[in-house]
Amino acid sequence: MKKTLLFVLIVFLILILGGLWYRSCSKINIQKRREMSVREVPGIVLNPLTESAFRLNEYPYDSFLIILLFSRECDFCLYELEELKRHHPFLHEASIFLVSFDPVPSLRQFEMDFRSVDFPGMCLCHCPYDSLVKHFGKLSVPDLYIYAQNGTLIEHFCGATRMDAKMFD
Repeated sequence: MKKTLLFVLIVFLILILGGLWYRSCSKINIQKRREMSVREVPGIVLNPLTESAFRLNEYPYDSFLIILLFSRECDFCLYELEELKRHHPFLHEASIFLVSFDPVPSLRQFEMDFRSVDFPGMCLCHCPYDSLVKHFGKLSVPDLYIYAQNGTLIEHFCGATRMDAKMFD
């Protein structure tokens, strides 16, 4: 009886350890796939508030590309947006996409307050949450991606970071 109980306990322990090992390996693989998917400009479909939808990796840009994932409910995101506006004269060659999963009516109201149309090269876009997660992984806004002219990722910043620390060292 004791041997049977000991055997069951050992088998149970092996199953638990195997399950934990498999789960950790799966998470690592998912994270690696997502990191690989953002090394180049993702083929995500963006819906600008003023234009028709387009696939981001097919968008023509002359210099570098900046993608800011944000939510208008997030104070850190609003800080990032103000930093972009403040440094816009230094970013005049960049194509800047402000991408949010917030509802479109909410973004339209935000556009009236933020006035991204006053900044050439800056475009406010909507993208469904599921699509953003599929391409960028778990979202933690603000999330800023900077891509080179050839479409490769230069830098990724997660969370609010002063623009000076990002580009103007």
